[in-house]
Amino acid sequence: MRRACTSLTGVLVIGAIVRLALVPLWHGMDFDVWRIASRELLRGHNFYAHKPHDLPGGPYAYPPLFVYLEAPFRFVMNVTGLSFRLLGKIPILAGDALVAWALVRWARRNELPEERVVAVVALWWLNPLVLYNGAFYGRFDCLVLGLLLCALLTGPPTDTDSRWYSRSAAWFGAAIAAKTFPAFILPWFWRNGRNRSKLLTGIVVFVGAISLPFALAPGAFVQATVLYDTAKAPTNLSWQIVLRHVFDTDTNRAIGTFVLIGFIVTLFKLTRLDLTEYCAAAFCAFVVFSKVVNEQYLVWALPFLAMLVVTRPERPHRWMLGLYTIVGTIVNPSIHPLGYQGHMQTLWINLVLSVATGVYLGWQLRRHRRPEWVIDLGPAGDDIVHLTPDEYHALRG
Repeated sequence: MRRACTSLTGVLVIGAIVRLALVPLWHGMDFDVWRIASRELLRGHNFYAHKPHDLPGGPYAYPPLFVYLEAPFRFVMNVTGLSFRLLGKIPILAGDALVAWALVRWARRNELPEERVVAVVALWWLNPLVLYNGAFYGRFDCLVLGLLLCALLTGPPTDTDSRWYSRSAAWFGAAIAAKTFPAFILPWFWRNGRNRSKLLTGIVVFVGAISLPFALAPGAFVQATVLYDTAKAPTNLSWQIVLRHVFDTDTNRAIGTFVLIGFIVTLFKLTRLDLTEYCAAAFCAFVVFSKVVNEQYLVWALPFLAMLVVTRPERPHRWMLGLYTIVGTIVNPSIHPLGYQGHMQTLWINLVLSVATGVYLGWQLRRHRRPEWVIDLGPAGDDIVHLTPDEYHALRG
């Protein structure tokens, strides 16, 4: 036990040192978006309705929670003159740490041996794609994943919870109020969860309250946060970029939107899986069906694939974890030894990524696993009792 705890401490220290070394080196274009949006928030401007002239790319395309978190650090920069590259990455590093904490909590709650606790944390904390995406580039997907994992660890609302508020709805709402991708998990709860109306009501109330100042101009807010990507042509790591050489731009947009219907259908088909498998598969499915696939999308599945790798003997989980890590690390805006993403020279990587993910999803569906929870979150090995949703809720009282 002492040796395993020492190993966990060593993993955490090494990961922390690497992050501190990466933070000042560089940041990507997305990080400039956080810097400018937080500036506009401090000025009292609606950056959804009135796009700042120096904002790179399109509008701020996410709900506003992360800008709220960045605003105090932007204020400190204004007062002290310290670099926003250092200050603005603090919430991002906190997100990395939150995911690591949640993984430790999940593993120990399910009574995994300490060696597996170390393994699941290392697969996240020392993952090159995670290090690149957060500490180096400056994206906040890790923070959203941390909030989502807290929601899953909390479990669904109980009968004693208020209709308008529960801890799980608050955590879910916070995750969705930062980025919308945690909403992909809700079909599992809709099909398998008890008190689902209480969960969904709480989420809507929480997200609505967070977004209210900007939702007063609903057209611009919805256009930026929900509809922005629908106007894009296929790009980056999506297999659909091959269609750019076959059809015109408007046709490609229409095809991409139609293909997303398959994503929604797939999500509901995947609800037969247990919760951890579903989370991994749902985020993987988006890689297949979305016409816009950036390397940060590959991060979404990583903590759940790490859970599956340390608790399940099947190799496909390991293959997907390795594939997503490698592709995201070597095909991105700053590291691209094989060529730039979104170009024909890297099309074969897009096809490999999509085909491998499709095979993984098909393998998951063929197994026809019935939905189950183990204590509060997913599988935990052969020595842990697997519970159906009804048994789980009965246990919680």
